[in-house]
Amino acid sequence: MQNTPTNANMAKPETSAKQKSHLTTLLLAFFFSIFGVHRFYTGYIGIGFAQLFTLGGLGLWSVIDVICISFNRYKDKMGNPLKDYNMPAGIVIAVVTLLVAVLQSMVRLGNL
Repeated sequence: MQNTPTNANMAKPETSAKQKSHLTTLLLAFFFSIFGVHRFYTGYIGIGFAQLFTLGGLGLWSVIDVICISFNRYKDKMGNPLKDYNMPAGIVIAVVTLLVAVLQSMVRLGNL
């Protein structure tokens, strides 16, 4: 009698791409979001170019992306959540991003 593979014994092909790192995406967004680097990293090539050509939507798009990534509300192109969510790092980056945005606004308006 021959051994025939059953569905349980057959290796399943990998259907999804490798999950992207939360911390890597967060740091790319924090330091290079006006260039859309985090979008390229997570597979959003078209949106990456849009951010590149608009300088992160004049900064507003960048701030929104950093906050979304910080609180784990961002998925890669395949719809997978980012792996190894680090809440303390996310909160620190979100707070720093908001402080920098407020300080920049105050400087531009001449209030600082």
